[in-house]
Amino acid sequence: MWTVIKINKNKVSELKNEFKKKLGSLPIFYTPKIKVQKFNKSKIKSYDFDLLGDYMLCYHKSISGYKSTNLFKHCIGLKYFLDGFVLSQNELEFFVKKCKTHEDQFGYVKQSFFSFNKNSKFQFLSGPFSNFFFKILEERGKKYFVALDNFKISITKNKTLFKPI
Repeated sequence: MWTVIKINKNKVSELKNEFKKKLGSLPIFYTPKIKVQKFNKSKIKSYDFDLLGDYMLCYHKSISGYKSTNLFKHCIGLKYFLDGFVLSQNELEFFVKKCKTHEDQFGYVKQSFFSFNKNSKFQFLSGPFSNFFFKILEERGKKYFVALDNFKISITKNKTLFKPI
């Protein structure tokens, strides 16, 4: 069963060890990540961000409901289990499958994961225009044609990261 747990990021390895001790085998932990590139004084710096912040998805067949979560209440690195995971199994499985299908070869979620409306404003997260705002004018094949201030430019879909504002 999939669960959503809030974790202390500094103690993830201790948390995994405690889960392994209590369950007998290591559960599947999944945290989708995104890689953001920013220009800083003519140098490109890459940053990894967890898509879920300080939440993590965890799967193990022995975790079957709310009663089994009481075993883990006092684990090092665990803040709490998110309520409602028992009723949301289909949504959690769908989310994990969607993330996995939109990952690149290094395990980072690509821009194709995010859906958007054409008339919304967006902000570049990577590339030479990082932190600039733009609007998508049209989508054609593997490119977006965008308006950046008074300029119209094209960007490749899977190479540039951006977020809606």
